[in-house]
Formats: sequence, structure tokens, C-alpha cells
Amino acid sequence: MLQLSPDQKRVAGVAVGPSSVSGAVKSVDTAGNSITLTSKGSGGQEEKTYTLKLDTKVLLNDGLSKGQADQEGKVADLGEGTPVSLRVSPYDKKSVLDIRVHGASVNGTVKGVDTGSNTITVTSKGEGGLVEKTFTLVKDARIDGKLADLTAGTAVNVQLSVFDKNKAVAVRVLQQGNEE
Repeated sequence: MLQLSPDQKRVAGVAVGPSSVSGAVKSVDTAGNSITLTSKGSGGQEEKTYTLKLDTKVLLNDGLSKGQADQEGKVADLGEGTPVSLRVSPYDKKSVLDIRVHGASVNGTVKGVDTGSNTITVTSKGEGGLVEKTFTLVKDARIDGKLADLTAGTAVNVQLSVFDKNKAVAVRVLQQGNEE
């Protein structure tokens, strides 16, 4: 980050901050203090291993309320496939300062909505074919439009809670052809 002089013509200071890397956990080696992520790269799936510091924090927050404090998790609890963002050192780009856990998401089509119980049922691709799953929407869930307006066949992305994979924190309507 550059700090400019008052006349905006000269650099008065340079600040180096951490960068962010996102992906899915492939593995965690607590004995070796490392975490390996997989992410989409220009050549397909890529794997990269990062060094965990002894004081690396795991941060959990659904982001539903501004100012809500993060809960702290444990590195050992990060299972394969968990979506995360790592904040890494700007100096070596490998040392993890903290890990922010994101809730998984499900892409599929709306099968049905129950406004009385505040649930949405989605059909998505799973192992062995199509799978139906019903999610309860948390209070203040972010929804494109109104829940009652989500009709059968609408392509959606359902963002799940970090704390409970049966609860949805957001529903985003996808353009046709973006279900994957």
C-alpha cells in the first residue's frame, strides 16, 4: 500500500500487508505445522502447502451481523474439503497468519420452498446422481428477492452456515447455465 504526499505527487510511505489465498483444505499436518489447499488455477486444480505458525488462529463467522465477534476454532478440526481463506505473510507468502473458515455452498435448482417453516429444498448433483436436500434459513439470511418468490426450477447457490451445514445463511439466484 502506498501513502501519497499531500499534493498526491510523491510516495511518502510504503506499507506491506498480508495477502489472502482461498481454496479448499486438502490436508492438515498438525505435527508438521502445515496445511495444503486445492484451488482452481489456470491449468486446472492446483495444490499448495503453507506453513502454520504456532499461534495461527482459525476464525469462524457467518457474517450475518456486522460487529459480531469471530469464534475461534481449531486447526485440527479442519476437514478435507473445508472452504477457507488464509491470510499469509507478505514476506515469504507461505506463513499462515490466520485461517477464515467459510461455509460450504450448494448449487442446484429449487424443488420447493416452505415459508411457514422457513426452509428451501434444493436438487443438486451428488454422488450417484441427483440429491435432494432441505435447508433451514437462519434469521436474517440474505436472499435474492423474497423466499416466496423462489419457484421450482430456479437455479440457486445456497451458502451454508459455518456452524451447521443444515442451515442456510444466503440464497443467490443464478443465471441459467451457472448451476455447476
